[in-house]
Amino acid sequence: MPSVGQELLDVPLPEMVAKLAMGIATAQGALDENSINTVLLINTDKG
Repeated sequence: MPSVGQELLDVPLPEMVAKLAMGIATAQGALDENSINTVLLINTDKG
């Protein structure tokens, strides 16, 4: 059974960077959506 360190070394660097970037983009999208919903809620409460 390979170690976790060896498994990380076996993943091509471009693939690892691409997956990391996609994870960050997904998380940022969720944060943005939450911010939009918060602004809409605040504006709805003022009306």
